[in-house]
Amino acid sequence: MPRKGISEIDRYWSKVDKKNDNECWLWLASKDKDGYGWFTLKENHKTIQAHRYSALLKYIDLQNKLVRHTCDNPSCVNPNHLILGSPKDNSKDMIERNRSLIGELNPNSKATNAQASDIIEQYERAIISGQKYGILERLAKKHNLSKQIIYRITSGQQFKKAKI
Repeated sequence: MPRKGISEIDRYWSKVDKKNDNECWLWLASKDKDGYGWFTLKENHKTIQAHRYSALLKYIDLQNKLVRHTCDNPSCVNPNHLILGSPKDNSKDMIERNRSLIGELNPNSKATNAQASDIIEQYERAIISGQKYGILERLAKKHNLSKQIIYRITSGQQFKKAKI
């Protein structure tokens, strides 16, 4: 419950471990399981993610955009580390910064990175040698995977960004 007599902004910053302008400013109060802080607004007692409140102070209007961390630290509320963007921008950040579950890191993946590497290598050899016919079936049998998974790997739909 918000304390009386202290402004909402002062109450907010009292819950932050401020460092210099380039370092992460960590949220010290309540956080969710992913490390994002939560702040209760004084006026309507609703909660808002702490980094969104910091961005509100910086940008005034968030224009229904996502608040993205340039530091990839969910507990950071340093306004210098917060930028606005779309869900597409956020997904692009995740991929560029290797935070996405690609390759064998994806819990739904049926193949390992080593298997994908071997599949791609053997597929490319089959194309060069003119023995492409039946290669998907042969690779599926060898790796005990479905032909569809082999196709997705060889066509670059899966494992294209994985370090294989």
